[in-house]
Formats: sequence, structure tokens, C-alpha cells
Amino acid sequence: MTPPPKRRRPHCRACGSPMAGHKRSQGHLVCPDWSTDSKTFSTLPASPPLTPPRSSTPQTPPRTPTPISPKASPRSVAPLVMPETGPWHRRNPNWRTPSPPLRPPSPIGSLVPTVLVDDDGNTIQGSNYPSDAEWDDADEEEEKEEDKLEEEYEDLALSSYASFGVMNQITGQPIVSIYGTSRKNIPQLRNVAAKLGAHTGFLPTPPRSQKKGRKGSPVSRENSWWCVMSKSPELVYQVVDSQHRKMPGLMGEDLPTEGPRMTTFLHLTLAGFIGGCVAVYGLSYL
Repeated sequence: MTPPPKRRRPHCRACGSPMAGHKRSQGHLVCPDWSTDSKTFSTLPASPPLTPPRSSTPQTPPRTPTPISPKASPRSVAPLVMPETGPWHRRNPNWRTPSPPLRPPSPIGSLVPTVLVDDDGNTIQGSNYPSDAEWDDADEEEEKEEDKLEEEYEDLALSSYASFGVMNQITGQPIVSIYGTSRKNIPQLRNVAAKLGAHTGFLPTPPRSQKKGRKGSPVSRENSWWCVMSKSPELVYQVVDSQHRKMPGLMGEDLPTEGPRMTTFLHLTLAGFIGGCVAVYGLSYL
């Protein structure tokens, strides 16, 4: 049986020396001054060795104290190096894909109907299609314009009819009147003349002379038809038929007044002869 190991003497944690010689003052241990009290230090008994005596039984090796590592410093992050070229790049976590811009409206009208209706099926105001009231107003305005235009043509026909009677009494022969009008007014003029007992004929306006080289005025382009009116149907027929047959003396007929001028061989020979004479006369003085 092995004897128990001896008790280790306590040591001071402040100076590391044995507790022998330490005094207690007001409940606190005071370490002695070994430089002044060398005798006391020399008289202190030596402490036994720290290693226990060897025994026959194997013992585990003493554990070495783990050194306390200093306070861990924050891990340093390597700076991110972006490649200057190449397809790889870092994705920005704060990136938001912008919404595409709105497409501007097309100037061409859509073929899809866009009429807005309510629950009752009535058209909501603001639609491009006119309502029934608007259609009625447009029809009334068109009728008023037609009535006004018919009254104007009737007044014109009455004045022409009165002038026919006066001129017939003076000359004793029937006369004819010609008015400029548009194509859409031909039916109204024909109806008004029929009510007054006059005969009418219509023919397109003769073309202007080409040697002037100018287009017709806006008034002539608007009044692109002639209305021939007379009490005699034979006279109306003669005027209209003469224009269709292109009889001589008609207005707008383009007749050449001078033939084209051209340079002949005789002209070139005469010019060369005169030039040679002038050259010889000039060289004789040199």
C-alpha cells in the first residue's frame, strides 16, 4: 500500500511565495518585504517538491493549461475586385428592373370598337360615335342648307327668265344664258328650270389655253360645269353641240401663232464664212 501524498503548502497568489510570514491587516493579507527581512526569508522552511513520489501504478500525464487566446478580432474581408472586361459581373442586390415605357397611341384608328355602354345598354357620353340627337341635328342642318341653296337657284332662274322676256321683246330672237356651277348642283338647277318652263343643258368647262402655263383659279375649279339656260330648246342644243364638236372660234382653243424655229445647214455655212473673213482681216494687221 502506497502512502498518501503529502499536502501541498499554500502559496500567495499576489507574490507567489509561501503563505508563511504573511500578516493579516483588517481582514486583508499583507505580503512581507523580503528585501528588508532577509532573515525571515532564509529561515523559512523549504517547500517540498511539487512532484509526487513515484509509484508502481501508471498515472496519467498532467494536463497542460490551455492558453487563453486574445480577444478575437473581426475577420478582415478582402476587397472585391471587379473585372474590367468580360461577361461576368457582380449582381447588385438593390437593382430593380425598370418598367418599360408606355407605347404612344397610334395615329391610325383601331378596328376594335371602343364604344362604352352602361348596364342598361346606353352609350356613355364621351364616345366617338354621335348620338341620335346629334344625327337629327345634322339632318336638320343639311335640309336647311339644301332649302337655302334651292331658293338661291330659284331666284337666279327667275331673274334669268325675266331677262329672257325683256331681251326677246327687244331683239325679237331667243337668247341663251350660261352660268358656272358645280357638279353636285346640277339636279337642283334642272328642277328649278323645269318649274319655270326653261330648258337647260350642262357641259364641262372648256380647258384653259396652254400657252399661259397657269392653273385655273379656285373659282374656276369650283365652277367646273356650265349651265346653258334658254326658253328655246333648239338654241340650248346648238350651244351644247357646238362645244362637243370643237367648232372654230370657241373659247379656250389653242391655235399656234408662229412655227418652230430651227437652225439649218445654210445658217451654219453663212456663219462659218463670216467668221473666217473676220479672222483673215484681223491677221492682216499683225
